[in-house]
Formats: sequence, structure tokens, C-alpha cells
Amino acid sequence: MSYCKHFEDRGGWFSLKAICNVEGSGKYEKNIPQSYLDQYCKNDGYKCPWYEKQYGSSGGCFITTISCNILKKEDNDRVMEGLRKFRDEVLQKDEKYSDILKLYDGIGPVVATAIEHDSNKEEKASQIYSKLEHISDLTLDGKYESAINNYVILTLKLVSEYKIQGFYRRVRDNNFGFSDAEFNLKTAGHGRKITKTLEK
Repeated sequence: MSYCKHFEDRGGWFSLKAICNVEGSGKYEKNIPQSYLDQYCKNDGYKCPWYEKQYGSSGGCFITTISCNILKKEDNDRVMEGLRKFRDEVLQKDEKYSDILKLYDGIGPVVATAIEHDSNKEEKASQIYSKLEHISDLTLDGKYESAINNYVILTLKLVSEYKIQGFYRRVRDNNFGFSDAEFNLKTAGHGRKITKTLEK
């Protein structure tokens, strides 16, 4: 199922036919051009120009979205600084953490957009922030593996809550949208990866 609120699957099991209800009202329906179906709808509407015009887009980093954009906390508060230090001084220094950085860059922008458009985003952001506080504390105590496990659990819960499992599976199965040549360990983990079109 697509994350995009305009998407309607009309194809059934053996067809990719879809309808884009751009106004979200049922009054305006249009067959999605194949190029849009391939580039955007298979990726759950993420970065679709029609979707962004209607709903806007997030900066990508869902931790920043929660902390600064929604809860209005300072960019250098204890949690942000703790997680940033963990990224810069631990995750970016060891190849074994590549997958966690790819997860954040590949999934983070979609999660950020979902949270931004949640009708209860302030309450949701507060709940997530308390979990981020715990993760930050674990990193400061040097409990890195526990911090990573808690982060992955949090991310997967958000993927489930916002019903973007299809998007998650596609990017996960395609190296989170990265080619081997694209991924740079030293610059990863900023939530800025633009996920490319993924072929079925």
C-alpha cells in the first residue's frame, strides 16, 4: 500500500494500474502516467511533486523534525548533541555501522514527513523524544549496541504505525537506495539521502 494519500490501487493482483486523486476529494481523478507510477508511486509517493505541493515535505532528518520543528527545542540541546556526537565519533568511524546509517538516511525522510502530517504530531513527537533521550543516555554511557537496538526498534515501530512497511521493504532490499559507489561512511547519517527509483 502506498503511503501517499492520493494513491488508489485499481489494478488488482496482476496489474500496476493506479489512480491519483490529487485533490484528495474524490472529485478529481487522473490515471497516473507510467513515469510517475514508476518513479513515485512504487516508492510510496515520497518526493512526488503532486504530493509535496499538497502536503509539503520535511527536511529529511526525523530527529531534527521532532526536536526542533515540532517541539521547538534548541538544535544543540542535550539529546541532539548526544546523538550527533554518537554519529560523528562512533557510527561514522566503523564500517560495521554502515547499515544503521543507511537505515537512517533511507527511511528517515519518509518517517519525518509522516510525523509532520500526523494530526497528533505534538503528542507523537513528545513520545518519540522521550525514547531519543534514553537512546542518547545509552550512547553517553558507552552502551552503543543497546543504543542501536533501541533506535532500530523505534524506527520499525514508526514504519508500522505510519503504514510504510512496503516502502521500508523495498529500500531495505535495495541497499537502502545506495549503490556501493554512492555510500560514504564519513558523510552518512544526516537523513538527507534522496531515495532513487527502485525497480520491481
